[in-house]
Amino acid sequence: MGPELEPLTLATPAPVADAVEHAVRLAAQAEARSAAGALLVADELFRDGLRRLRDAGWGDDSDPVLDLHARWMPVRLALAPTAEPIEPALLGRILARPAAEDSAVSRRLFALAAMSSWLSGTGTGLERAAMLARRAWGDGAYLADGLASDRASYALVATLTQLGEDAAALSLLDHALAAAGRDGLLRTEATIRGMRGAVLLAAGELEAALLDLDAATGVEGGDPLASRASPLPFLVYACALAGELDRARAAIARPVEPGPSALAGAFVARARLNLAEGRAEAAAALAAEAAALDEVGGIAWASGWRGVAAEAALALGDLTTAAELAEQERALLERWRFPTAKRVENAILRSRLGAPDADRELRALREEIEPSRFQRALLDERLAELAEQDDPDAEERLLLDARDAAEGHGMPTLVSRVDERLARLAEGRARRPQSLTRAEARVARLARDGLSNREIGRRLFVTPKTVEFHLSSAYRKLGISSRRELPAVEI
Repeated sequence: MGPELEPLTLATPAPVADAVEHAVRLAAQAEARSAAGALLVADELFRDGLRRLRDAGWGDDSDPVLDLHARWMPVRLALAPTAEPIEPALLGRILARPAAEDSAVSRRLFALAAMSSWLSGTGTGLERAAMLARRAWGDGAYLADGLASDRASYALVATLTQLGEDAAALSLLDHALAAAGRDGLLRTEATIRGMRGAVLLAAGELEAALLDLDAATGVEGGDPLASRASPLPFLVYACALAGELDRARAAIARPVEPGPSALAGAFVARARLNLAEGRAEAAAALAAEAAALDEVGGIAWASGWRGVAAEAALALGDLTTAAELAEQERALLERWRFPTAKRVENAILRSRLGAPDADRELRALREEIEPSRFQRALLDERLAELAEQDDPDAEERLLLDARDAAEGHGMPTLVSRVDERLARLAEGRARRPQSLTRAEARVARLARDGLSNREIGRRLFVTPKTVEFHLSSAYRKLGISSRRELPAVEI
């Protein structure tokens, strides 16, 4: 249940607009309990206002009715981001009005149109989303309009990264960050840093991403960041890669803004930390809490709980659940066209679970991702594991590449894992028999069968001295020192 509604008197267009603003405020209050409940509260007020306007004789294309739609649409999308895209014809009529280019309401609507196109998940939808979000973004004036800022920035950053334009996304975020700094907007600055940190993480810049994500999880004075899309899961993931679990613990100890999506992100962050510390059962329980909140908030794709839940299930030996969750995440990543970096993590997980297409996908992703990105280290480590049985030389090359990338990005945990693998590989090679010549193998087998040097010589028509020469060479190649050790080695 949402908060109790105050009586509204809607007699003229102006009070109708006021009523919708009232709906926005009530919806924001209700969101702390349930985004679905908040949507019902705001939707009830919107429909009441629309009915009263029509009863007063205002047509669907009249300015008051279009203004009402313009104020309601961003609220709807903010509270239900997975809702069906807004009707394009209605958006077109609103944005075609003479004042559309300049008004704050129209900036909101360009942001809304961008989000609606982005949610369509198609290639043309993404291109249109980027164009519309640029119009909503404007020259920095969006910073005075919080709702337009959130919707436009998210749409623009998401679409640019999905289209592979990381540099363009980072440039725009740098511009926005400078504007927020000039205006002293600390919370807006923190939100932008969170976005930039996520883009840097996708771009493979681990250390730079850590700096931004750390700053985004709190503002001066230790106040929590009020954000629907918490950067905490990104930060803890980055900390785990960088081996900085103390930093992750400090981050999740900070207060979290109430609301389903922020809390879901906090649960995912805690689940990731528990998984990194070897507590798979706790990680699975926390991921389940995030899943429940995602359903309440209507953002089942947003917090990324399926990936960490699948890893926890794998660690607990529940391969069926792990495979189901990993496949669900793969479908969502494909549906929402997530950046390549996110698909790396899922492909590695599915490869470890034996998914039939995952190994091929890993090799394809390796071709897409530049060696300078930290994701190459993760890919090469897994590909080296796959090469372990069939091609030791390829395994060594991949491990060395993984080590170089991990060391360059400050990933000490991965460096240690790779060093252990390289040491085992070198030890195995030292023990591995070198190829014997045909004569050496024949002499060694006869000696293993118990024949003396003289007996071997008579059988092979060679002198005992030649037998001794071949045996000495075979011992050296086999890593042994006498014929007593021959039965224990493969010839």
